[in-house]
Amino acid sequence: VEQSSSHCKEDQDTAVDSTLGDEWERTTGGLMAVLVVTGMGMLPMALGFPVLPQLLLDACGGNSSRASLVNGVVGASAGVIKALISPVLGKLTDAKGRKCVLQWIFLAAMAEYMVLGLLFRRLWALVLVNLVGSMVGLIFVVTRAMIGDLTAKVTKDTAKARMWGLYGAVVGFVLAVGPLLGGALFNRLGPRFLLWLMFGIAVVNAAVNPLLPLETSVGRPQAEMDWSGASLNPIPDLKILFEKKRLVLLALSLALTNLAEGGFQSVFFLYCSEMFGWGPSEIGIFLSFVGVTLMVSEGLLPGPVVSILGEKFTIITGQAFEMLHFLVFALASSGSFMYLGVIVGIPRFISSPTLRSVIARQVEPDKQGLLQGAVNSLGMLLQPFAPMVASTLFAIFSKKDGIYYPGAPMLAMSVLCSLPIMLTLQAFRRSEEAGLYLRTFT
Repeated sequence: VEQSSSHCKEDQDTAVDSTLGDEWERTTGGLMAVLVVTGMGMLPMALGFPVLPQLLLDACGGNSSRASLVNGVVGASAGVIKALISPVLGKLTDAKGRKCVLQWIFLAAMAEYMVLGLLFRRLWALVLVNLVGSMVGLIFVVTRAMIGDLTAKVTKDTAKARMWGLYGAVVGFVLAVGPLLGGALFNRLGPRFLLWLMFGIAVVNAAVNPLLPLETSVGRPQAEMDWSGASLNPIPDLKILFEKKRLVLLALSLALTNLAEGGFQSVFFLYCSEMFGWGPSEIGIFLSFVGVTLMVSEGLLPGPVVSILGEKFTIITGQAFEMLHFLVFALASSGSFMYLGVIVGIPRFISSPTLRSVIARQVEPDKQGLLQGAVNSLGMLLQPFAPMVASTLFAIFSKKDGIYYPGAPMLAMSVLCSLPIMLTLQAFRRSEEAGLYLRTFT
């Protein structure tokens, strides 16, 4: 039986190699459209990354501890909202199509940035916009479902990893350009101009989206959306992750990695402001440096590294470096150590696209939207804990009259990153014991 299976696999590999070029050519147009809309959709958010925390700090009277606590409460509340909406959005993308839902998100972004442009000096307005505007970040649920659709049309693991890698590279490019530009515009022209520029980009996105070939869902009849309360309850939709033990382990691994990143992001600006005296300009330059490393590593490394190490060790290697780079941040004594932490952590970027590629092929093509919504929802269910824990730790350890160690949240995130490694090892071990090797959804 083993010999027969080996011969069959060789025949399949030969057929795959002969058609790989055709598969890639068929998906190139859709892939380019998805990458464009991802970059443009993320650009306003990237412009605001180094600026919005400064506006919150100013609204809190420059008190870092108070701003940290407010940011923690807002971040936790926004995480709950995303957790409730995410699986519903995934179901909508399967029922109504990716492009339609994407248009709703762009319209929501227009509303968010317009309110910010009008009321950015009011603390209550910043809190409200962050809560309502949390839906805008769900653009990734839709675009990741699109990439999942496209990876379902190719058979080679390296090609799948390459698609996810290009997706990450676009995100990295926007992160390289957006924060740098946002910080510079904030210093030169003030926050009002920048916020209205973000609004203008959102308007362009909403106008251009209908013109792009973005409907990547597999050709099939689209089911009618059930608007009953039972259908819109997001929690049962998570059951798709529990259909297979290895799938829930992989999803948890990804969610916990993102949880650590979320905790870091919730206190990053306040940490750098407290420790190094950084403002929007310095934050923008640093985030742009992170974006460059993300663009290069996710765009170039996943395919070659997967072909050398295999998917299992590619993911684990990336997660190990994720843990290490948080440790460097926790021990940083100057701004230069933050850049050292980014350089040390470059290999961490190979983990996410490879892990997402493995997760995406665990279900049938017509369930990609539901899967991405469920994966995102799992992350969002955990996400409220990240800003709450990180912001509380920062508020406690940034007071001059107590134990002064603002790097405490970074150390906690480094410890947290050990869990995804164990989950990934367990997922692949279970699959290998079953002789499946995480290759297909059957």
